[in-house]
Amino acid sequence: MAEIDWNKSRVWTAEMIVAERERLSQLEYGRWGRAIEIETHRRIRLSVATYAYEIADNPIWPDSQWDVVAQQINPKLGTCHPIIDEFFAAEFSPMTGMWIHKHPELAGIKKIYEQHYAHRR
Repeated sequence: MAEIDWNKSRVWTAEMIVAERERLSQLEYGRWGRAIEIETHRRIRLSVATYAYEIADNPIWPDSQWDVVAQQINPKLGTCHPIIDEFFAAEFSPMTGMWIHKHPELAGIKKIYEQHYAHRR
């Protein structure tokens, strides 16, 4: 049996674990929430909420929440989805949800709505 070299062994204390988590959270590529990810997430959430209101006639957000998120959308930010980026740049308006009728991924938006919100009628 091999002898354990206790000098090379690393015992992690609670403080060491917390410090390592903090160090890892500071790595740019190791954390979620860069501008592109946040914008993509907002666009999806807003699109589903808009679909629910404008098409399904089943609002899932109060108007005030929709207004806040709509104002946060940056239609000029590229999200690595060229068709969606072009759509938001050309069609999106934070003043109305009518743009949802022209959304190029309307079938996908509908699917998300049906899986997560349609049962809330």
